[in-house]
Amino acid sequence: MAFQGLRQGPDLRPFPNRPPIIRPPNCTAPPVIALLQPDRVSSTKIKNYLAVHLIASFVGHPQEFLGPGSARPVAPIGMTLPISTNTFKCLWETCAPHRNIRNAKRFAVAFSGGPDSLCLLFLLQKYLKFNQLDQSIVSLTINHDLQPASQRMTARCRELSASLGIPNVVMSIPWSQPPFPPKPLPGQAIEEVARAARSQLLFDAMQEHECDALVMGHHADDQVETALMRLLRRPRSSENAATGSEVSMHNAITRPYRRWGMGFKSQPGSLGWAGLPGMDKWIIRPLLTLPKDRLIATCQENNLDYVEDTTNFNPALTPRNAVRAVLAGREEVNVLPEADVRSIHNVIDKAKSMALASQRVEPPIGTTTIDILRAWVGGLEKARANLDCDVDCLLSEVSAPSPPSTFLLRTDRITKNNPYLSKTHKYALIRRILRFVSPRAWGSAEAEAGGRTDSLERISERIFRRIEPTISTDSAKFGAGADVLWKPVVIGEDGRIEALRPGRSPPKPAIGWLAYRSLPRAAERDAQVDITSIIRDRLANPASRKETELLWDCRFALTLKPWLLSEDVKATIIDNLDVVSVTVEAGGEWMLPTVVLRQARSTSVIGGYPKRRGKFIGPAWLDVRFVRELSAV
Repeated sequence: MAFQGLRQGPDLRPFPNRPPIIRPPNCTAPPVIALLQPDRVSSTKIKNYLAVHLIASFVGHPQEFLGPGSARPVAPIGMTLPISTNTFKCLWETCAPHRNIRNAKRFAVAFSGGPDSLCLLFLLQKYLKFNQLDQSIVSLTINHDLQPASQRMTARCRELSASLGIPNVVMSIPWSQPPFPPKPLPGQAIEEVARAARSQLLFDAMQEHECDALVMGHHADDQVETALMRLLRRPRSSENAATGSEVSMHNAITRPYRRWGMGFKSQPGSLGWAGLPGMDKWIIRPLLTLPKDRLIATCQENNLDYVEDTTNFNPALTPRNAVRAVLAGREEVNVLPEADVRSIHNVIDKAKSMALASQRVEPPIGTTTIDILRAWVGGLEKARANLDCDVDCLLSEVSAPSPPSTFLLRTDRITKNNPYLSKTHKYALIRRILRFVSPRAWGSAEAEAGGRTDSLERISERIFRRIEPTISTDSAKFGAGADVLWKPVVIGEDGRIEALRPGRSPPKPAIGWLAYRSLPRAAERDAQVDITSIIRDRLANPASRKETELLWDCRFALTLKPWLLSEDVKATIIDNLDVVSVTVEAGGEWMLPTVVLRQARSTSVIGGYPKRRGKFIGPAWLDVRFVRELSAV
């Protein structure tokens, strides 16, 4: 029996045999608010009960209650709850803290027609309409053309999207057309190749349809599979192999939101390259904390007729399918080699042990393995969030002003304020600095030295060790990956940076390490860009005053406005096709962009960073800004 005026649910009243509380006459408050009348509340137990129901009413589902000490809705035993509008609202707003996401005008949803993406598409559309937000959605469907049913499934995606009133864009992977690889043959590994091709098409479609973020329907079960797969293929040299703790596994799971980045390859034009536009695009995964069962329940409650991709149930097709089949205990695992099944079971047991070791209490009787692993990845996410916060604080404490595109680390502040900094925190700090300074694509593994333990340990041993100015070996600069050099320096009271000289100890030295870009290799062309042809093309169409943005060395954005060139320079560039060039080159010790005008008899620098100046000084027709981010996402 439920309280009168309350939504129907299980009878959780502290005194179930008492008559229901009746809504007072002439009370205009909502039903649950009406219960909180002072003359009706005399027991602490009842007050607590009413508070739980009050919160549950705002969650937005008849049977979503908050369990003791829990921030998530808890379903009655044996029942799978659909996702309510308010629950999705909380999840969405948690995943959209950055202003670029909040102010986005259009979202793209990766849509396969399955229960995950269909549930997401439905909830996102409902959320935007309910809150009357001036934001639109387009669904993006990729036709991999790897199975006979591909055409039928993409047609079904169009129908489903149209039924929700959302435009759908279908794209087929152009196999064998650069930069796309040849189409995988039957029996070949397809997961990594298909993911890279799919990522490229999705990004291109976001550009074409002016979408600010890509929303994906990954859920908690996907997180579990991803963590198990990374444990399976974890190389001994990776950071995550250092220890089995939750914190050391923080990179083994997917973030709920992150910047797209410049791509997972550093070569412009290669598969996966996003360049400068990728720094303004985002990926959002609002359903990561929810199990797949709730997504399916949402589809069923709202009569959403999703598509089942049968290839997802073939364990021999991809490693993820194999992990999924073993985890679910399906009979199909019999097609896998016994050794592979045993390896997956071992990893599941290891992950389960890690999960149980992190809990202070034993799980309730009847708790399944998947429930334990979901809790485990939830703990990993919390550990990663805490680590991100800690590193943010560390960076603010230990950084000092330095030339553009460099990072100055005050090691004296580290040893003073954080003498017992953990290895995990040191590695995370180093990776963040490497990604900030490196000329490799922001967001790629290359920009973080591949996360290799040997590189991270070498850097850690040097920069976190107390430097004695009289020891010559400590004064040598060194590199350990990501095309970043580390140089010990002395910081004067006026902030001036000087190289550390062996055998000489200043009166009150502040000692630190300066991280900066190493010299470009001979094969690299990115550090010298000829912009002459771009200027000529824009000058040939004087009516067009559209700015042109270029990414230089994966570190700086160049904004060209040729119409602001002086008339004599315009004439020089246009009339002297073979003897005049304008290039942007790496100059000085810190490899900063320098604009050089070359003519038949002279060469002059017309823009650059003056020594000890943090701002680019150059002609009005060229703006230069540093674009790499130090943030976690």
